[in-house]
Amino acid sequence: MKKAILIIVFAIFLILSINTAQAAGNDWISGNYCNKSDDLLAFKQAEYMITVPYKDDQEGGKFLTDPKLDSYCINTKYVSSLVDYQYATGDKYGYCPIDTATNITYKAAIKGGQKEVIYSEWGGLVSCCPIDQPFAFRSGGQIQFDYCCTADVEPVYDRTLNAMICSDGRKASTFITSSNAQLGSNEANPKGSQLGPVFPDAQKVYSCPEPSCFTDLNGNVPDANIKRLNLKPDEISDYYCYEQMALYDSSGKMIDFDANPGPIPGGKYCYNGLVLTKDEIKEWGSLLGLYGTCLDLAHESDVNYCISCYKKCQGYATCPLIYNSLGCIDTNPQGLVTRVFQIGIGIMGAVGIIRIMQAAFLRQSGDPAKIKESYDIINSVLIGALVLILGIVVLRFIGINVLQLLPFDFLQ
Repeated sequence: MKKAILIIVFAIFLILSINTAQAAGNDWISGNYCNKSDDLLAFKQAEYMITVPYKDDQEGGKFLTDPKLDSYCINTKYVSSLVDYQYATGDKYGYCPIDTATNITYKAAIKGGQKEVIYSEWGGLVSCCPIDQPFAFRSGGQIQFDYCCTADVEPVYDRTLNAMICSDGRKASTFITSSNAQLGSNEANPKGSQLGPVFPDAQKVYSCPEPSCFTDLNGNVPDANIKRLNLKPDEISDYYCYEQMALYDSSGKMIDFDANPGPIPGGKYCYNGLVLTKDEIKEWGSLLGLYGTCLDLAHESDVNYCISCYKKCQGYATCPLIYNSLGCIDTNPQGLVTRVFQIGIGIMGAVGIIRIMQAAFLRQSGDPAKIKESYDIINSVLIGALVLILGIVVLRFIGINVLQLLPFDFLQ
């Protein structure tokens, strides 16, 4: 008796803990999932499997958009192609078995000058073609027969052989009757192998979408390899999904953090997928998006460099700086000019070093002509460096003090 009571108490506690987790992070989106690793395919992804047009070509495949099919999957261990025909009896769906059929191209027969779209329905079943002869045709006349050929060329009747012959010389095969199954049923394929239902129920899953915040139970952001999409019902009890908060009121003023504490453990807030403290929000203000791009970087050193770049914009509504693999780039015209000059000076410095190395090698040769050439190279490098330094001084004076076109820290 005591054991039974303990089990009941534990079950109630588990249910309450799951409900509490969902209440604390209530931005989960539920959905249906067909696991490809289990050879399952969602109906909406099965357009390529449609074989037989229903009524006319414009209607082909429309049944895949039926909302009720979202709750079911296609077991591709059974199904090679879908028959675009829903059987009225028992709400069954037709398919061509994986071991007897493949995608089928149906030809239109000519009757009285009119094209008739063909789907072969015999007693509530639709016919399929063998794998090695996937193209289907219907013969004309009072008695109609369905044939399958290797190529998309209509077969010809051979009186000698008393058979329909395909374009490759092989005899045309007759159709193979398709199978059908109810949604969610446990019917096995025609050979009786037990591989699960043909159209099994889709798995119920939960996802934490962007820009919601995905955290563990302590409010910490999990490692990047922890998935936030398609979690099973028993998995979401280990995580929270917090809805993004509005950090500004209708007048554009930042909210009162004391009156609106953050729902994430530690009083943190969710903004654009980021878990932030109120101090971070106050510090970065309208630049939170840029701060977030820094936090998304893989290496800590890159994160620090990125933050130091964008910190120069704190206090401003917008930021002309861009951080990328080239560093912190100012997109203002003045900033671009500065960057161009910095790159140019760097290239000239590299050329100067290479020339000095060249002069050093020439001096070791012992040839007087080459030694004299090395002196000329060193002199040219020194003169170039002097001209460069004087040029920078002149540019700073004219660009900053006279024309006021360049930033004050130009080439500092």
